[in-house]
Amino acid sequence: MQQGRVHLDSDWNEQIDIDVHYSTSSLLDVIGQSGAPMGNAGFQIIPCGDEYLIGAGHYYVDGVMCENERTVKASEQSDLPPDMRDGSSSALPKEAGTYIAYLDVWERDIGYLEDPEILEPALGGVDTTIRTKVVWQVQTVWVGSLDADINCLSHLPFFKLSTGRMRARLNECVRGYQGLENHLYRVEIHYGGEAGAGSGPTFKWSRDNGSVAARILEISDDVVVVHVGGNGFEAGQWVEITDDRRELLSLPGTFVKLTAVEGNRLRFGLSSVRGERVGEKNFPRGSNPKVRRWDSQGGFIDVGCESLMPLEHGIEVEFEKGMYRTGDYWLIPARVGEPSLLWPQRAGESEFLSPEGVEHHFAPLALLRYHEGGIELISDCRKFFPAITDLIALQYVSGDGQEASPGSVLPYPLMAGVSSGKNVVEGAKVLFTIVDGRGSLLGTRDGDFNKLILETDGAGLVRCRWRLDNGTQNQRVKATVIDPSGSDAGLPLYYNARIAPRRRWKHGDRFPLGADDEELRKRMLRKLVESMMEESPEETKKLLKEFDIA
Repeated sequence: MQQGRVHLDSDWNEQIDIDVHYSTSSLLDVIGQSGAPMGNAGFQIIPCGDEYLIGAGHYYVDGVMCENERTVKASEQSDLPPDMRDGSSSALPKEAGTYIAYLDVWERDIGYLEDPEILEPALGGVDTTIRTKVVWQVQTVWVGSLDADINCLSHLPFFKLSTGRMRARLNECVRGYQGLENHLYRVEIHYGGEAGAGSGPTFKWSRDNGSVAARILEISDDVVVVHVGGNGFEAGQWVEITDDRRELLSLPGTFVKLTAVEGNRLRFGLSSVRGERVGEKNFPRGSNPKVRRWDSQGGFIDVGCESLMPLEHGIEVEFEKGMYRTGDYWLIPARVGEPSLLWPQRAGESEFLSPEGVEHHFAPLALLRYHEGGIELISDCRKFFPAITDLIALQYVSGDGQEASPGSVLPYPLMAGVSSGKNVVEGAKVLFTIVDGRGSLLGTRDGDFNKLILETDGAGLVRCRWRLDNGTQNQRVKATVIDPSGSDAGLPLYYNARIAPRRRWKHGDRFPLGADDEELRKRMLRKLVESMMEESPEETKKLLKEFDIA
């Protein structure tokens, strides 16, 4: 912000876009393509007969947080159109087979047409600004037969992303934009499809970013009644009738040509209807119907693949081959001054750009099997991540690979350390469990245990004494860090020990003791030979001399 400078809403919108891009990119870099926080993992798929439940919690997809405030049935999702909550939506399987349940996420613009409560009564019902809402839907798609060899890591093409691109330019035969006013043109895909393959997609355009719209109060075969006067609507214009249901399902609306505008009553010719029949049945009041003006003649136009198509005032658009989805759009700022068309250029030519929206994000949630008995969970496809402060590691210190005689305690304790990055963690709980053998673990309190929980000290270390059993040759203990709920919080460590093999001693053998135990060896031998002193004094003297303990 600079003193004396003009403030435009585009400046604030651009700053918001920068902030959102930074936020989502940071989350994407840290979390990855998708993931659920371990402390509040949401969107668990829970089979329930012919239905399934969607668990409460959070899930991140491409850096966008999705929040499910309560566990709900798949047919009762908050962003599922009300008339599709009878099981007719793609959220539920329809025929026997293997299905993948996935999350579809996008941002939807919410204005007063979508939410009348946005209007401020204190200002006379002024529409202050548009909001954006994160919309999520859990859908299912058939991916194979009941015995299909599919897992969560298989390549599952359960959605089609937009791959088509468009560019805008001025006709080479005109000099600059020929319009008399500045406009923001919007080019939007009406029917989606593959450009250059069979019946391809269609598009519509508006010189005012599709902003001329009104909420429908009543609707009949040839008349719609809007909630305000018909400002912006005139006879001869093409308008699209749509509603929340179609927007939530990414479906196109119906185009009609206005024949008369009488106050807030918009009349149209029945012969001009392009799409579903207009009426209360197809556009019920509960679905929040609305009418929007477009400036393309005929309502929508076939996408001419790789050919220049004129809009007006010298503006032309060209589409590449590729997949286009209903709702994909591009914005073209046109100015009376220079430069007259604000579109990226490269080497003197207009660039082909991907759609500015609507951008859908997808993530697999679960593999399901659907048959006469209902829905069965094959595997949970969600990914999980801990909170940064919970990123701790259990590390081996010492105590593995020891030997001891049957029923005795190992010479050295089992030691492990817990750290978070370069810092040690004090007070972390480590569970030691005997997994092979029937020995015991010695704790700080009286008694022997086959399981023992110990806490790390100020150095981040934990020590556990282990008594071997009398008969198992190879024995093993597992150590894991546990969270407050008692669940494992990471990969385990394993400590191995074995009973020392017995050996027959013969004359001339020396005990296999280390240099530090030389005195112990001498004391043991002295005690042995002294017990023989009375019976054979001469033989005893020879032994003392031979073992160098005289």
